Amino acid sequence: MTTKCCSQIPANVFRVLTYNIQCGIGQDRQYAPKRISNFLSEIKDLSVIALQEADRHDKIYQSTRMGVKHGDDHPKIIAAAMGWTNLSQRYFAVKKLMKKKENDCGWIDAEPTKTDEHGWGCALLTRSVREKERKVPIPAQNSLTKSRLGHQYVSVKLDNPVFGRIWIFSVHFMADEGGLATCDLFGSLQLQNLQALLEHIETHVHEDECDSVIIMGDFNSLSCSRVVQSLLRTKGKWGPYIDCASACSNNNATHEWYLRIDYVFLSSRSKIEPVRSRIHRVPYSDHYPLLCDFQVSEGRNRTQQLYLAEKQLYRARCQYFAFICALIILSPILLIFLTAYVLIRRCRSLKTLVCSKSHSEEKSKKK
Repeated sequence: MTTKCCSQIPANVFRVLTYNIQCGIGQDRQYAPKRISNFLSEIKDLSVIALQEADRHDKIYQSTRMGVKHGDDHPKIIAAAMGWTNLSQRYFAVKKLMKKKENDCGWIDAEPTKTDEHGWGCALLTRSVREKERKVPIPAQNSLTKSRLGHQYVSVKLDNPVFGRIWIFSVHFMADEGGLATCDLFGSLQLQNLQALLEHIETHVHEDECDSVIIMGDFNSLSCSRVVQSLLRTKGKWGPYIDCASACSNNNATHEWYLRIDYVFLSSRSKIEPVRSRIHRVPYSDHYPLLCDFQVSEGRNRTQQLYLAEKQLYRARCQYFAFICALIILSPILLIFLTAYVLIRRCRSLKTLVCSKSHSEEKSKKK
């Protein structure tokens, strides 16, 4: 599935790809990270790969997905397939750990420390050696006031002789189901994550040491959400941002549930511009990899960039208005589904509690 925003694509392009690999588990529910690495190695001229939900283990360990146990280092496997064997060509940030409960009743999420190097998180793989790297710890709380773990985003700065100095961020916004379902109408973890990330960029990415800023990854947000609208209208040193796939007339789904929640955003002040976008519909994860090509901006001035961002913002606002109208009409049905969802979650919690009590009773009998 390919879409182009110009008739001729220049040979000299800066090619990036973002992919939520779901811990190497495909739509067939089989754990096979090597088919992902083999597929990515077949894509020519990749400069940067942003991974989300990648595992990095040094021993057999419980994955965060579907109970799979393995001791693989996904960034290392993929980098090796690409021929990027230098340690300075891959960077990983732990977002979440899996720890066994004290009563042996399953596994629970655990917040990583600053020294943790193994776990579940985001990665950036680069063809060239990075100049700088940075992890961004961001705490958050969802719209239903339920406490959630903090996440980390990974970023690298590349100094390319053709495309200049580029800061690239691989992000994975928290999956706040309420925020996703309502397009952040009442706030969401995704919106909190974005606000903290933009503040970080404004504070730490300076115009005199950077030519372009790219933010890409799994945003867990629909194209009409307040998250996307915030990026399209944000001010400051680097805003607003442009939805690169949409700029290339590519508005196709990036998730197996026909959702568009993965994006590549480019600062409107950047010295590069998107020229092509492609989504590969391969069943190796619940997400599809999103590829974007960039070239040095020729002839497109700041005013044109701002016009493009405003055009995308207008479209997103129209979609948001239509979504809210539909939400009001369908609210009784949605209320039923929400009630059922809450009941299911309560039943699961009760099951865990019963399991914990039975385990404690067994231990006391043995004693």
